[in-house]
Amino acid sequence: MSKETLDFVPPLPPKNNKISSAFSCNFKLALTYDKEHKDSLSKYPELKERMQSLLQNGEKITPKQWKAEIQTLQSEYDSISREQTKTATELAYAEVISYNKKNLERELQNESRQHNRQQNRTKWREEEI
Repeated sequence: MSKETLDFVPPLPPKNNKISSAFSCNFKLALTYDKEHKDSLSKYPELKERMQSLLQNGEKITPKQWKAEIQTLQSEYDSISREQTKTATELAYAEVISYNKKNLERELQNESRQHNRQQNRTKWREEEI
């Protein structure tokens, strides 16, 4: 090639390392994300179809509707949670009372047997004398 031919060939632009490194970094992040969320991503089409089947006539749900629904459900959950805590506490009290009752009955039975044995022993001693 002659020098004249080289003058007509435009020089290559300098390599922009920022762009190529940003692209490779984003690509790596995307692959990492895909690996970490593989299950969720594979279930997305099925869940999307189920969600749309719940909506009527292609109805759209706005973020305000979602937030209102979440708030309603959260207040219901809090109410149920308080009731459940109260019920669990009452159940614990009932279990403690039941255990204490059985334990008291067992102790009284043991005392009664012990008392009867002592009486029988004293009767046998008296009869021996």
